[in-house]
Amino acid sequence: MGISKRLRGDMASLTQHPIGYGSSGWQALEQLLRGHQTLALDVFSLGCALLFCISGGMHPFGDNIGPEVNIVNDRKDLFLVENVPEALDLSSCPLDPNPEKSPKAREVLNSPLFWTSERRLSFLQMLVIEWNWGE
Repeated sequence: MGISKRLRGDMASLTQHPIGYGSSGWQALEQLLRGHQTLALDVFSLGCALLFCISGGMHPFGDNIGPEVNIVNDRKDLFLVENVPEALDLSSCPLDPNPEKSPKAREVLNSPLFWTSERRLSFLQMLVIEWNWGE
């Protein structure tokens, strides 16, 4: 699946198994169609894993037919996080079929989903100050 070691630039380091690279159902579209390896693959896998954890064990691309078919057809199910904007944004952006739209790892780490309570409160306080300043 990747997500295992720090790499420079757009390098990739994956282990090949008899069925291909990575874990079945956790591979990004460009990997399934072209075998293309980029850092976006790890971000895609991370997005799948985050949604899997947040949703209580449901794969964002389903388990019935096989997630690969749904990944290729961009049929993801995000209904379990629709009411959690931070989780919806964080889980949907890395799952975009276009790897160039995939967020960088640093952007994922800076997501409000990972903010502490203090940081959330500070953000809201700054927002109120800015809003009142404009009146």
